[in-house]
Amino acid sequence: MERCFLVCTSLLSVQMVVAGPHTRLVFSVPHPLGDIRVPVMEAVILTIKNLIDHVTLGVCQVATVSLPFAAPAHVVLARELFACEVPTTATGPALR
Repeated sequence: MERCFLVCTSLLSVQMVVAGPHTRLVFSVPHPLGDIRVPVMEAVILTIKNLIDHVTLGVCQVATVSLPFAAPAHVVLARELFACEVPTTATGPALR
């Protein structure tokens, strides 16, 4: 999945981390994105989350989308779009 992701976009990179029954996709920003960092991260991570939901037909549920910045003003909208918990964290962006 990590190699496939690089074909889709070079804006973010992803690493898969398996811990027991849970799999996390941890995203990093390989290039400085400046002012567009937040919307780019949200858009790419939402796309990947929706792709996982679609491909697995709901069998593999994304429980949490962690974003590495303070809660945006549109946090309620983000939770609706992601259809899961969207905590903000300093540890980095990830799907779990």
